[in-house]
Amino acid sequence: MSFQILRANMAIENCEENARAYLEGEMNSSPQDRRKVAKEMCRLLESGILEKHIDAQPIDIEYLVSRLDVRDGKDNPNLKTKWNYWLGQMSFFFSDKYNRYKV
Repeated sequence: MSFQILRANMAIENCEENARAYLEGEMNSSPQDRRKVAKEMCRLLESGILEKHIDAQPIDIEYLVSRLDVRDGKDNPNLKTKWNYWLGQMSFFFSDKYNRYKV
């Protein structure tokens, strides 16, 4: 394995660890869903697609977690539903490319 691939894998692992730490407070989710959403958050960040559509924010895990709060409601949706809802909104307004990051 080359050094660049190893370094990229380490960066992704760190991203996923950070994302899981942010998502730990999501009481209405299973550990498996938190792990899956964290992985997709990191894949989305790595893709660079968000930078094309969002100007005024630093795009990082904290920003993505803040987008999940947009979907709070009476039905008390779980983490997976919040994530997929937000990605659906991004797909509707910007590009179908966001659908590939759904859980």
